[in-house]
Amino acid sequence: MSLVLGADVGSQSIKVVLVDEGGDVVASGSAALSMTHRHDGWAEQDPHTYRTALRDAVRAATAGIEPTRVVAMGLGSQVDGVVVCDCIGQPLRPAIIWLDKRATEQCDRLVGAVGEGLLAERTGLVADASHSAPKMMWIRDHEPSVWQAAATLAPVGS
Repeated sequence: MSLVLGADVGSQSIKVVLVDEGGDVVASGSAALSMTHRHDGWAEQDPHTYRTALRDAVRAATAGIEPTRVVAMGLGSQVDGVVVCDCIGQPLRPAIIWLDKRATEQCDRLVGAVGEGLLAERTGLVADASHSAPKMMWIRDHEPSVWQAAATLAPVGS
């Protein structure tokens, strides 16, 4: 019988379930994630831990399962998190996750430039510092070397 693997990358853990063709959960696994709060209103995670935690949760859920039975995988993740990567996909800084509210000033500037109505119409979102665009603006404003490295199309020195 075929199985589908579903994985949820949350802020505190990665949870994995294996579901059979009838929709019943056959097995599950999880792996903890940690976050740091270097300043009030900040919430970050080491993006390198996502891969290892996902691996560990999948291994726990699939222990004793013939790999060929898993025919598909679905992946859900935290909304409004920002993982800044270089041109080869390597993270350049800790992930700024959905709980992070550091980009209040950037959100206010975005609303001032565009207007709340047009912003909501174009994005489907109410203006909030927890969303991705203000977070990316914060990186641009406060970590210009990270911003530039993410915009570079080739590895440095190539």
